[in-house]
Amino acid sequence: MRTVRAITHLPVLLVAFKRPETTRRVLESIGRVKPPRLYFAVDGARPGNPKEAERVREVQALAESCVDWDCEVKTFFREENRGCARGVSEAISFFFENEEAGVILEDDCVAEPDFFRYCEELLDRYRDDPRMMHISGSSRVEIEDPGSSYFLSRYAQVWGWATWRDAWSNFTLERDLSQELDEVLGRFPTERERRYWEPILRRTFAGGIDSWAYRWSYAIWQADGISAYPTSNMVQNIGFGSDSTHTRAWSTSRWSMPEPVPLGEIRHPSPAVLREDLDTLVYDRAYAKSPLPIRAMRAAANLVRNRFTG
Repeated sequence: MRTVRAITHLPVLLVAFKRPETTRRVLESIGRVKPPRLYFAVDGARPGNPKEAERVREVQALAESCVDWDCEVKTFFREENRGCARGVSEAISFFFENEEAGVILEDDCVAEPDFFRYCEELLDRYRDDPRMMHISGSSRVEIEDPGSSYFLSRYAQVWGWATWRDAWSNFTLERDLSQELDEVLGRFPTERERRYWEPILRRTFAGGIDSWAYRWSYAIWQADGISAYPTSNMVQNIGFGSDSTHTRAWSTSRWSMPEPVPLGEIRHPSPAVLREDLDTLVYDRAYAKSPLPIRAMRAAANLVRNRFTG
């Protein structure tokens, strides 16, 4: 059985790299709820980049200067640069070597205090439900009052989230898609979604996209799992711009987030079933309006497919 303690004992993992300014703001948001255990993971600088190495050291120093509450801090500082896929996933695995459940934030995700209360309640509510693998804290779309604070979705938002050790055990960096991809894609209700995700997943597991998040989404889909997707946003992403590693091209895109709002009383969906209608809304408003680099990659993949099958 999964076990989850009260919110004052909920552990938090913060994954950072080279942005001391945004990392400080995230630490300040974590400090508002004062978790007793903080795991602080910082990837190493890339070779031949002394300026980046200095900024990484500045980030590492925040573990002492910004944690001003009674807290056990465990650091996971890498000497070498592990990249996005390996660096983040190894940090999460380190976290779950020590904890059964907890919250994961990256260095550009500023969470509202209600986010931690929401995670605590849902970690406890769904701890014995093997379907539930991910609790999203951010919402990419504004959803008119559906009667609950979240809905059950295929889509897992990773800008502020929580999960359990046994759910994360499904994650892997390597996967042979030849035997299972068609089955996984067949779980999506529309052809548009299937055609969107196929080239992204193939390129990810072929090593062409350095993303842990796509691999984690696939692990959920492969296990026929679900995510809790909030109907209002509780996490602000402050990382868009020239200093970001993976969201630089998104600074002026349509991938903007609704402003975080207080959660209020947590209303649980009844019945607890997958909401295909709201998933389609999320796809249409969030993924179908992708930034240019992802649209270009998908268009190129479609051209190749059409060339050999048309």
